[in-house]
Amino acid sequence: MLEKNATTNNLISIIIPTFNRINSLQKVISSYLIQDYIKEIIIIDDASTDDTGKIVQKLSSDEPRIKYFRNNKNLGITASRNRGVSLSEGSFIFFGEDDIILQKNHLLILVQHLHKENADIIAGRCISLRPGETKEKGLKRSNKYASNPVNYKLILTNFQVPAGKDIRLPVLGTSMLIKKEIFKEVGYDENYKRNAWREETDFQLSAGSKGFDLYFCPHTACFHLAKIKDKGGARASSFIRYEFDIFYFNYYMVRKHWDYIKANFKINNIYSYMIIFTGYIILHKNILPFLGNIKKFLVKKLLKR
Repeated sequence: MLEKNATTNNLISIIIPTFNRINSLQKVISSYLIQDYIKEIIIIDDASTDDTGKIVQKLSSDEPRIKYFRNNKNLGITASRNRGVSLSEGSFIFFGEDDIILQKNHLLILVQHLHKENADIIAGRCISLRPGETKEKGLKRSNKYASNPVNYKLILTNFQVPAGKDIRLPVLGTSMLIKKEIFKEVGYDENYKRNAWREETDFQLSAGSKGFDLYFCPHTACFHLAKIKDKGGARASSFIRYEFDIFYFNYYMVRKHWDYIKANFKINNIYSYMIIFTGYIILHKNILPFLGNIKKFLVKKLLKR
């Protein structure tokens, strides 16, 4: 297992693409700065129209490990990730996000377990915080979950779940630690635009199909900030466009990686899969939340009587 020392202090280039999310970026950036092995934190500003440029450049003047780069026009998250890799100097890449907080020693643990498992790509748990929920309460809640991290019938994941050991899997969460040499053979597909849904899964399937080993490390976690109504990041597109892209990019991904998916998931027919996937998404993203809102409305009405 790799130990921290002077020769490993500058292993990792953290890449964080961002678009009109300066408020959330300011909340999470300190959790990246306290990590071990950090060589640089590359912020790729995808032509934001808020104060991202001014604030990040101020941060970089105070902290030399923060490096700010701005796209001349909005290129999307996949192109921004690829640009970040091309600018990086570390021997490992970690993809951060502008609304994800890292647990203390997150990268130290990932580096150690990557070497232990001889993995090429590794990612920890990612806890989606609820409004007003602390990291401690979110982790406690998630520790009660008892499901598999990967749904092999739908190619959907839940990396909030606990596990007793590192697990080799075909797909991981978004915030991955990756050997830089992998990018000689695999990059992010820049056909994923707008909400870029499935862009990280596409990258992982490409890596897996080329023989690289992916591991889920349940011994550390990051925390996704509670969702807010903003027009930054993937939410920059309209609601209808955003929802349509989920199905469009899912189909694009499955067609692209069909042979690998048939060999590694419980899916035999692309069209029956798309029907089942569409029904699942509509039920869980639209119908069940709608019914839940109706229930809350009725409860409020009854309480006022």
